[in-house]
Amino acid sequence: MNRKLVKHGDVTLMVSLPAKWIKSKKLKQGDEIELLEEDGSLKINSTSKNTQKKVIQLNIPNVSQRSTRIHIINAYRAGFDTINVHFDGNEKTIQEITEKYLIGFEVFKKGDSDYILDTISESTNENFENIIQRQLHIISELLTDLSSPDVPNYAQKVIRYNNFLNRALSKGIFSTLSTSPLHHFLNRTYFISRECHYFYKDIKKEKLKLTKTNLELIQNLQQMFELLKKSYLKKDVKLISKIHEIEEKIIIEKGKKSLQKSPLSTHHILQIGRTIYLAASPLIALFENK
Repeated sequence: MNRKLVKHGDVTLMVSLPAKWIKSKKLKQGDEIELLEEDGSLKINSTSKNTQKKVIQLNIPNVSQRSTRIHIINAYRAGFDTINVHFDGNEKTIQEITEKYLIGFEVFKKGDSDYILDTISESTNENFENIIQRQLHIISELLTDLSSPDVPNYAQKVIRYNNFLNRALSKGIFSTLSTSPLHHFLNRTYFISRECHYFYKDIKKEKLKLTKTNLELIQNLQQMFELLKKSYLKKDVKLISKIHEIEEKIIIEKGKKSLQKSPLSTHHILQIGRTIYLAASPLIALFENK
């Protein structure tokens, strides 16, 4: 999106803001906006606050914890400030879901089967970026040892962080100019974590013994992800081509040969490699929009 600068006075230049963005932020004449200089770019944030809280009522029958969790997490990710829940099941279920999956929320019991999940802290530009970096760091740790007993705990943290990041995007906490590619990047990095967790489960369940080729391929996965992380942190689009090269020339070629000897392990490795490859694509659009 391009805009022409208009001279105002002797030294000041002005630029118009997109009408769609102004409307989405409910801005009007006289409202203040925030300008942030970052890595040679200028970010524009709305500082006006909509004082009206977004509230939703969830009526959840006594179903499985997974189904209850999905209902609550979806409301949280959608950006609701208060989630009123009528739930006939165990109170502990609501407490555990809130503690494990919702950053910045607490549970208040209203009645025998009624709960209020309310915001106690909200995301900002600073903690948004910090949590992206934490998520990337944890996935690096996951790929270091896919048979480690720490894998489920790491995967759980990534889910929690990803919920928070999606919530921040829904609420428009920061500049929305690159929201779409950033959203795709964050969710695809989350899927890397999920694929690692699936691999871990099969290693334990099927008592898989990783071959020498498997271990070499996992090292290639680590290289790919470190390039992905560095590309995001350094805003370096050139590193993306190296990710594609490793995936095409090493992961796929070696992987095809390894499928006969260790099909299940190799399948997981190829899936993780493909997911890292796909996570790199949104960065191109993200960097172009900066």
